[in-house]
Amino acid sequence: MDIQTIIEETKKYFGVTTNSALAEILSVDQSSIAKWEKRNTVQPIIKILSIMGDYNKIFPNSKIKPEYSAKMTQKQVHKVFGVTPNTFYLWSKPSNPKHNIYLILSSMTEEEALMKINEAKKRRGG
Repeated sequence: MDIQTIIEETKKYFGVTTNSALAEILSVDQSSIAKWEKRNTVQPIIKILSIMGDYNKIFPNSKIKPEYSAKMTQKQVHKVFGVTPNTFYLWSKPSNPKHNIYLILSSMTEEEALMKINEAKKRRGG
């Protein structure tokens, strides 16, 4: 399966027609989608769709098995939770009272974090 097929099927699934709208749903920059298309790279979008829990719904017969890391990186925590790298660094110090927040965020998987975010969005009606 090529990147164009994955992008088009994903747009259909989410009911959008532009890369900009798809980028917003996937929580990526529009430039990321352009890079995937240019390089014909499928793993990033497969990873994101898998974490969101939609990959198997969009591509139920796919032989591609998504792979993603078990723990969130600092960059992923920053992107998902909006924590700046500097704040994240300060929180990581055991002497900081927010160290427990750091431990929780850094031990979460991407899937767990995205599920919590999606639950929060549903509660807000978004």
